Amino acid sequence: MSHDLQQLAPRTLDATSLRALCPVLAGFLPQGPTWGAGWRRGEEDHWPALVEDHRQARTGDLFVAIRGQRFDGHSQLESLRAQGVFSVGEAGSPADLQVEDTRTWLALAAEALEGHPARTLKLIGITGTNGKTTTAWLLHRLLLSRDAHCGHCGTLGSWIGPSTELNPGLTTPGASQLSRLGARIREAGGRHLVMEVSSHAIDQQRIAGLSFHGAIFLNLSPEHLDYHLEMEDYFRCKADFMARKEAAWRLVFTDDPWGRRLAAELGSGCITAGVSPDADWRLVKRRVDGSAQILELITPGGSRERYRIPLPGAHNAQNALAALVAMRLQGLQAEELAGLCAGLSSAPGRLELHEKHGHARVIIDYAHTPDGYEKCYAALAELAPRRIFTVFGCGGDRDRSKRPRMAAIAETHSHRLLITTDNPRSEDPLQIATDMRAGLSHPETSQWIPDRAEAIRAALTMAEPEDLVLLLGKGHERYQLIGSGKLHFDEREVLADVWNA
Repeated sequence: MSHDLQQLAPRTLDATSLRALCPVLAGFLPQGPTWGAGWRRGEEDHWPALVEDHRQARTGDLFVAIRGQRFDGHSQLESLRAQGVFSVGEAGSPADLQVEDTRTWLALAAEALEGHPARTLKLIGITGTNGKTTTAWLLHRLLLSRDAHCGHCGTLGSWIGPSTELNPGLTTPGASQLSRLGARIREAGGRHLVMEVSSHAIDQQRIAGLSFHGAIFLNLSPEHLDYHLEMEDYFRCKADFMARKEAAWRLVFTDDPWGRRLAAELGSGCITAGVSPDADWRLVKRRVDGSAQILELITPGGSRERYRIPLPGAHNAQNALAALVAMRLQGLQAEELAGLCAGLSSAPGRLELHEKHGHARVIIDYAHTPDGYEKCYAALAELAPRRIFTVFGCGGDRDRSKRPRMAAIAETHSHRLLITTDNPRSEDPLQIATDMRAGLSHPETSQWIPDRAEAIRAALTMAEPEDLVLLLGKGHERYQLIGSGKLHFDEREVLADVWNA
């Protein structure tokens, strides 16, 4: 997406006279031809900051009013002005500076104020319904071998090098956070940023100010239809990201109809991958090797490459293939890449295995869509458990239509279901459970235990050493969203309490 900052401001002004853009900016934006020179971030010494959350705005800050689904930042403009906060808003609002599109203006301004870090970094964006987190995790871990301060941004949080910088939050953070992260990576000497790109972030222009070196499309299945309403809109959002002109390469998986459609739209502008016979990078053989798997690929040139990936599951074969091809496109040779694969591990909360002698194995997984459930159970089948006990719930204030379908999938693959809470938010947990049970053929094989910790304890008590206990939905999360509260809850702590009792 090509936007110029001048297009979003009064046309009578140009970039070199930005201090005159609005009287509100005079005095705290630096002199000079660019926005970025000399700007100090808001968390340092109380220098003025660009903010989009009115609760974080302080005297002298520049607040950008965003009109969201549940809250309109324009409603806070008058009160913030009384506190000495300057503002940017849409036309007709009481903002100090009025622009046509505050979301895009924010994204462009955030990049400019940080000195355009995305122009110096190689950004690789990963989009799709399932697999973004694992693919980003694997790619980041592989890139660390070439770039010790490589960045990673996604559901698991934001990373610079191997250490976490920011706590998990949105899959793709807000524009200001993204630009600050990019600036920190650049300051640390990093050259890459691997980023999960959600459909919400694309639609809400959070990435409008960024330039992507590479883009990866994994798959598409029904999800976020409470936001997009129709699959066509959901697909169009992803396709718009993949069609961005600045990308040096675009990798599209053609194993589902949406991927094939996208590849046809992009034509020669993309590289294809998958098991399809006509894929440029083709997975021709996958062999299970304990809790790992061996992948054999055919490259666009016709040569064969072999990699051992220490992760189970056919869906992880796709995720690993995406990371492997991306590394090959970045110039890494197959021999070196094969050696690096030995050091890989599963992403936190993605088929995360816990074992203790004399007890059933436990898997913690973040799957929260029907497609994610199917892939998770397919991976578990490769571990050959005698029985599976599933502890799961469904999120509140989210698409209700998928609840009975997910319950039906869990019933098909489980010996027993323990239905419990999973971020009920403002919804009645019992109503969520009722929606889920509507999909069960044999509801008598399920048990409703509202307290998730108690549900986990019950499953661990019932399961025997040859069995497997699957904790679905929370994954890496270490909290529960109940009502308006965010309560500490870590499934690993519950597991440790039971095993150490």
